[in-house]
Amino acid sequence: KMKTKSIKGIFQQTNKLMILVAFIPLVVSSVFYSRQIFIYQNTINNIEEANQLSEKVDAIVLEEMWDLVFGQKTVAQVQETNVIEELRSDLQHIQENTSTAKELNILAVAFRTLDSLETYQQQLIDNILKDEPVEKNQYVMIQVDSVIDLLSDILQQFVGVEISLASQTNHELVQSVLLLILFQVVLLLIIFAIINKNRRFVRDNLQDPLDRLL
Repeated sequence: KMKTKSIKGIFQQTNKLMILVAFIPLVVSSVFYSRQIFIYQNTINNIEEANQLSEKVDAIVLEEMWDLVFGQKTVAQVQETNVIEELRSDLQHIQENTSTAKELNILAVAFRTLDSLETYQQQLIDNILKDEPVEKNQYVMIQVDSVIDLLSDILQQFVGVEISLASQTNHELVQSVLLLILFQVVLLLIIFAIINKNRRFVRDNLQDPLDRLL
C-alpha cells in the first residue's frame, strides 16, 4: 500500500521547492555579473594605468636621463630614485590584473624593452663614472630616445587591446542580461506549472471530496 502524504506535508514540500526556485536567479545573476564586472573594472584600471605609464615614459624618463648626462642629477640621485624601477613596478601591477595571452605577450615585450632601457641607463652611469666625454653619452641618448618611443608605442598598443577587451566584456554583459531574462521567463513558466499542479491537487483532494460530502 502506497503511503499517502498529508496535505500539510505536500504544501511544505511545495513551499520549499518554490523558495529554492526563487533563489536560483539570484545566485545565477550574482555569478554572472560579479565575474563580468570584475573583469570590466580590471580592464578600465589597466587602461588608466597604462596611459599614465605612457605619459611618464614620454615626460619623465628622457628628461631624467638628459639630466644625468649634463650633470643636473648625480649618479647617486638617479640610483636612489630610479624611474625605470618605478616603471617596472607599475608594469608588474598591470600584469597582475591581466588574464589573456594577448595582454601578457604585449607586457612581456614591454618588460624586454624596459630591460634595454635599463641597460642604456647603466651605460650612461658607467661612462660618467669613467669620466668619458659627454659626446659618448649623447650617442647613447640617441638609442635611449628610440627605446623610449618603442616603449610608448607598446603601451599604447596595450591600451588598444584593453579597449577591445572592455568592448567585448560589455557585449558579454548584454548577452548575460538576455540570458537572464530568458531564464526568468522559463522560471515563471515553472512556477505557473507548480501553481496549476497545486490547484489541481486542492481540487482533487479537497474541493471535490467536500462537494461530494455536501
